[in-house]
Amino acid sequence: MTSFYVTTPDTCQIGICLGLQGGVGPKFSVSFDTELVVEIDIPARPCGLSTKGAGVFKHNASIDSGNFSGDLIKGVGGIVQFAGGSEIFPPAQVPNNREAQPIKVDLSGYLGQLTASCDAAIGQGFSQFDAAVDPGRGLLTFRLTHPSAAAPLLHDPSADPNAVGSLYSPTLGSSQSQVKAGNQLSLTGTHFHGSTATHLHLDWSNGTFSGQISESDIQWGPLGSPITVATKPRQTYDTQNFFDANNLTPDTTYQFRVRDCDQITCSPWSAWLTLTTAAQGSDLVTVYLDSETPVNKIGSTTLLPDGSFSLGVTIPSNAALGPHTLYAAVPGTGQQ
Repeated sequence: MTSFYVTTPDTCQIGICLGLQGGVGPKFSVSFDTELVVEIDIPARPCGLSTKGAGVFKHNASIDSGNFSGDLIKGVGGIVQFAGGSEIFPPAQVPNNREAQPIKVDLSGYLGQLTASCDAAIGQGFSQFDAAVDPGRGLLTFRLTHPSAAAPLLHDPSADPNAVGSLYSPTLGSSQSQVKAGNQLSLTGTHFHGSTATHLHLDWSNGTFSGQISESDIQWGPLGSPITVATKPRQTYDTQNFFDANNLTPDTTYQFRVRDCDQITCSPWSAWLTLTTAAQGSDLVTVYLDSETPVNKIGSTTLLPDGSFSLGVTIPSNAALGPHTLYAAVPGTGQQ
């Protein structure tokens, strides 16, 4: 933020002493935020970076009094034609420029170094080049695709015929083994088949990569819609080669692809993998007393992606004395 003071001529010199002694003119502070925007041309082929233009925007501009006489002037009201006819903007009327004011920015030294490094990389067999913008951190990152690295192989674990299922059966537990009719029980469920209505899990095998893996980039989004890029920090030989997409829309097809990167180079992007979330309501767990009939339903909740849930239920006041059985059912899975 930039701030500076603006003073008016001596109030007494224009015949409006306002009870102030000569030389005590109103002082006003003008504050505003500045934003520097630089456009850089990134060519289709590697190297040859250049600046396209630069400009400055002014935001959040405001004006306020800077001394007692300024406070007094501000209290009189919106002052116009004060100090010989010059207009003073009330705070709400200080303008923000919507168009950038062009300025000269010389980045030839930095871009020249990048271009020289890029030329040297081409001589070593690198031919693919890209740039990623991180607006949140104000970063522009340039990377080369490693010519000898294989692309990661994405797959959907749920569709793998050789995948090993859970070693545990779905389990339903209660907070107590005896309860009076009309009272409540707290139930917990574990090891149910995880919901895919709003969640998708995928993993990949790391391709042949000569560098130290520092991150994986995942491009994903609904099929036919804008793509989101997620960056996952990695370490060489870790087991973090997976991605969980959450808060998704049921019965919707999503596409994914991934690449592994070190500090400078990346593997090629994997092929696109498309996955579809389950239908609305497929993540609903319904609890029944004694039998799975609508009349015996005593509660329902949403199954979490890890296959667990918790729920409070009330035992019907007309339940007979003696042992009873609780059932938790998930649509289409046969789990209970």
